[in-house]
Amino acid sequence: MLDSTERISLDFQDAVREYFAFIENQYGFKCSSSDLYCVKYTSDKAYLHVYHERISFELYFVIGMLPESYNNPLKADTRDFIAMDNSADRVFLYQASKKEGVRAAVEKLAELVGTHAQDALSASLQFYEDNANSRTQRQEIALRIYQLNSADQQARIAWDNRDYKAVVELYTPYEPHLRPAQLKRLNISRKELTSS
Repeated sequence: MLDSTERISLDFQDAVREYFAFIENQYGFKCSSSDLYCVKYTSDKAYLHVYHERISFELYFVIGMLPESYNNPLKADTRDFIAMDNSADRVFLYQASKKEGVRAAVEKLAELVGTHAQDALSASLQFYEDNANSRTQRQEIALRIYQLNSADQQARIAWDNRDYKAVVELYTPYEPHLRPAQLKRLNISRKELTSS
């Protein structure tokens, strides 16, 4: 972990103020506070916080509607905006512990905000509701993939042990999402069960 003198030399605050100046000029935000780890902006209806994590050196932002609260679902973060941008760098984690890296990461974050966050910065309720629905869908898909991978591991073990009943029980709930090799194991297992 860097001491405060070394942190100052990273110029995080200056980079944020430079690259995010457009939110002050175009959207009426004002910088409400700034330190070595977070630069906060607010408008009449929304907020934007840009973070540089103390230990991990991760750089990211959160935009939300006021009032700012941990439980307020009307917010979006870097991952949400990357998911919206098909051309965006698919790196979900921007990390930098050198001045050049900090500037490059802050510039990328500002480009992401400038390209995709007009509605968020304008405090569009529809944007935040759509984003919450999108996030829920992404989480459900991720959970389904995790569950399918877990079922696949167990089904492979059952397949190797010729436990066709277990293979059928494990794969059937995921049948529409199975890959060809998994479908083949399922179909063979079904045939084995009906022939025995």
